[in-house]
Amino acid sequence: MEMSESEKVIRRLYQITNDFDKGLDHQINELIKMGLERFDLDIGILSSISDGRYVVKNVVCPEAVPLQPGAEFSYDLSYCWVTLGADGPVAMENVGETDILGNHPAYKEFGLESYIGVPIRVNGEVYGTLNFTSPNPYPRKFKDIDIDSLCLMASWIEVELARAQQREELERLNRKLETLVRTDPLTGIPNRRYLFEHIEQNINLLNRRCSKGAVVVVDLDHFKTINDKLGIYVAMMCWWKSP
Repeated sequence: MEMSESEKVIRRLYQITNDFDKGLDHQINELIKMGLERFDLDIGILSSISDGRYVVKNVVCPEAVPLQPGAEFSYDLSYCWVTLGADGPVAMENVGETDILGNHPAYKEFGLESYIGVPIRVNGEVYGTLNFTSPNPYPRKFKDIDIDSLCLMASWIEVELARAQQREELERLNRKLETLVRTDPLTGIPNRRYLFEHIEQNINLLNRRCSKGAVVVVDLDHFKTINDKLGIYVAMMCWWKSP
């Protein structure tokens, strides 16, 4: 039994999204390739938009098109302001014939005749757009299945970008927690826990090298008064000497 267009899209999307071992960038690029095949267009881009700048995050395009990840443009010179303004998917088969973009600087600058795009939001905030374009007019009308496919791809990207942000935030908090565990909050110097970990590491190093070392403890007169007032730990240092 032959699969419907919807079934083909879902199956292909399932294959791409389960190929997570190769990383998120690979998955997004494969998703963009899928969109280019689905829409029969030439250029596919996942962009981020902030501070009036349009930044290319992922792109699939012909070799003749000088476009790479990291490329930046003025937001006003992209079609994406229309997409974000519409707050949903936008599809135009002949951009030059539209009232909104036919005389716009973005069209005059790049001359992209066909466009289909959708906003990307992460944790409720605008991230950018997923869009597909071509310098040639679209030979047919975009269909409902095209819009549905675009929205399905966008939904998956939004979820994965949110997960990536959560992982980055968790890693940042873990690094901060590790710093708090190992340092005195008042002075910022290593605390007692770090001291003993440091000593243990260096003793193990001395043992592996069959070397000798010494631990020097410095006792300052009346330091307890300062310690009681400021909460400073006495620092000790460990040296080793190779044979």
